[in-house]
Amino acid sequence: MRRLPVISILAVSAFFTSLTEQARSQGEVPRPPQYVALAFDGSSSIDMWNTTRRFANDAKAAGAPLKFTYFISGVYYVGKANKRRYIEPTKGPGVSAIGWGADEADLLARYDQTNLAFKEGHEIASHANAHFSGDKWGFKEWQSEFRQFHEIIFDFLRFNALRPTSAFPNGWIFNEQEMKGFRAPQLGVSQPLWDVIKDFGYRYDTSLVAKANYWPEKHARGGHWNFPLAALTIAGTGKRTLSMDYNFYVADSAAQPNAAQKDRFKKQMLETYLQYFDSNYNGNRAPLHIGHHFSLWNGGAYWEAMKEFALTVCKKPEVVCGTYKELADFMDKTPPETVRAYREGRFQKRPSLRLSQGLPVYDLGVRIAQNGDGYAATLSGRDARDRTDLRVEYRVDGKRVSGRQIRSGDFRGLVNQTSAKIEARVFKGLNEIARATQVLSHLGEVSEVLTETPLEARALLGDLPEAHAAEGEGLHHGH
Repeated sequence: MRRLPVISILAVSAFFTSLTEQARSQGEVPRPPQYVALAFDGSSSIDMWNTTRRFANDAKAAGAPLKFTYFISGVYYVGKANKRRYIEPTKGPGVSAIGWGADEADLLARYDQTNLAFKEGHEIASHANAHFSGDKWGFKEWQSEFRQFHEIIFDFLRFNALRPTSAFPNGWIFNEQEMKGFRAPQLGVSQPLWDVIKDFGYRYDTSLVAKANYWPEKHARGGHWNFPLAALTIAGTGKRTLSMDYNFYVADSAAQPNAAQKDRFKKQMLETYLQYFDSNYNGNRAPLHIGHHFSLWNGGAYWEAMKEFALTVCKKPEVVCGTYKELADFMDKTPPETVRAYREGRFQKRPSLRLSQGLPVYDLGVRIAQNGDGYAATLSGRDARDRTDLRVEYRVDGKRVSGRQIRSGDFRGLVNQTSAKIEARVFKGLNEIARATQVLSHLGEVSEVLTETPLEARALLGDLPEAHAAEGEGLHHGH
């Protein structure tokens, strides 16, 4: 029998050295870590401050270390008795879209939680004050909003006419020089914002939206880092949303409580986030951006999904579940040519890591349009072509109706109503994969009016004020 040649260790070493040199000659760079940024907006609930901080400690003990970025809203650090001291830039004194802090005990508890979170290594960043969109604001409005935010947060006791207390012997541990990040309420931005961000010395902004595999770039006008939320498609569906919990709530159940479907919603969010992770980790390693709120919609489905996601990915090799400040530090020290190589995936890949179950996503859109003497769904997208396995169900104000469209007779039970919500839900097998909810007004009149855009489109609109209310509660603008 012919004997095979023995390959020496030196030969193998030389072979891999040759591959490494070849990779370098082709412009490859060392592999970047996979950053995962987990953040919260709002900061009202003391219970959720405690819960999220405790979870971070538990995750570290479980071998999945993580740090949160908390984008705090200034009005929660203003007591109701002093609310008129805050002057909303376009609406005047004492106006908030999301309410206020309560009494002295509530304010001091929130003050304490913010200090503790910072002390434990989390980041505190700005979500401005009263949660109105600044998409039409000029420089003067943005400057006023930032100035008042800093006054509220860093001159907290004087602003609220509170006496120094022995409960905080060291004062405000989190200092003004550490405030370096911003997320605009409702993701509502205008060009003058970038000048104000620069004037206040902020290092990054998280108010924009980009593709899931976007590598950060510096903003041309402000010079700060752009850390955008991601546009995603919910696993197992064709529903498009942003990487933010309230937007899933809109896409899943039109922002209406449906705790009976908690397990399904949790599974879909977890799978969506895992697909987001898999794609980036095995692709160009662009950072992940996930934003949640201090709310427990649909039975807590989204908070539970975030926790399970974090415990799964934060223990994986080469993963950093850190703050946005840490991501900014990494970007600052990485040469632009290296970032370009990351963006293009010019680095040696690890063996593939697949954490998701591979649920499909569908290219399917739906809306309702007038159809003769009724209203029917119109489908679009690649997966609308083969309708053999698609089924459409219709509802009027939540009540299911029969037939292939909604007809005038389906409104007969709506006594003294001038408008109604009509829905088209698209199923593939038993799974709902798309939905359109639209409002029909001027019921029974000659010219009924149907909203052109489904309410589910709000899932792509950003951080809406309702995201800061408890499930089932309205928001009070508080004059």
